[in-house]
Amino acid sequence: MNLSKNLAITVALSTVNAHPQSYDTHDNCNNEFFKSILPSIASILGTYHVPANGSFGQAADIAYPINATNLPALCAAIVNVTSSATSSFAFGIFLPDSWNQRFIAVGNGGFSGGINWLSMGSVVLYGVATVSTSTGHNSTGQDMTWALNNPEAKGDWG
Repeated sequence: MNLSKNLAITVALSTVNAHPQSYDTHDNCNNEFFKSILPSIASILGTYHVPANGSFGQAADIAYPINATNLPALCAAIVNVTSSATSSFAFGIFLPDSWNQRFIAVGNGGFSGGINWLSMGSVVLYGVATVSTSTGHNSTGQDMTWALNNPEAKGDWG
């Protein structure tokens, strides 16, 4: 994981965790809140409060087009991080309204690119905040064309 990826995700979670008693995912589930805790290389693509038993996902994710369903009440956010002049990656985060101050990251299989909302949905049921990264591209686990002559994209993936 490269430095900008580590920085953006760490800042987002550590800032929220620094004031756990005052953190309310429902009241803070907005672009302005996330913009205030993320570094300048990050831009908010969207924040969404998902009600209990709701669903969330992005059909445009080639590797992970299936929505997470039967979710607890939570805040879903999508963030894009500019990692270089020619590359960027996105990450998604689920912050449950009943957050237990724990965190887990879920991964992608093979060379897959896209936010893995379905796997995030299975762990958020335990009250943990969870995150997944697009690894800088949108493709299946067998498609490596995004990496051809693109060292910046390889860095985002790795």
